[in-house]
Amino acid sequence: MKNIIKSVLILNIILSIYTWYLITEVKKPVFINNIIVETKPVNKASCEEVIKKLKIKNNCEEIKKIVNAFDNDPVFVAIIIHESNFDRMATNHKTKDYGVFQLNIHYWGKTNGDINHSISKAKKCLKENGMECWVSYKTGAYKKRLLDATELVNSLN
Repeated sequence: MKNIIKSVLILNIILSIYTWYLITEVKKPVFINNIIVETKPVNKASCEEVIKKLKIKNNCEEIKKIVNAFDNDPVFVAIIIHESNFDRMATNHKTKDYGVFQLNIHYWGKTNGDINHSISKAKKCLKENGMECWVSYKTGAYKKRLLDATELVNSLN
């Protein structure tokens, strides 16, 4: 029984890794009876197409600046999409979180919409607190936007 459980776990891990590879390589899996039988390249969307599809309230140049500042990390991009959808003026009056990175005014001050200022505050928060700066990371809510984030990062490269 233990060997069966180990085998199932190993297969799940392999499938997860393979699926992640397909997503990050921008290939579309083809399934037959829930088994991946081949992959087909997907036409790479432009940044403009992706931000239109995701209804992002920012431009590709500024998004690229933000994404590059955080090493093109799809997890970090998913957090930003979940928190503010890259809207530099996003405000959560209930929690007092502001800007693209939704940093709390009590700890980090209010952002004035300047993206360089926001990036430096987010980097400082990240350095001091790690990813715990963002509720969507702590709760795992960002995971719903991980495919969108990967698509956006791929469109910038």
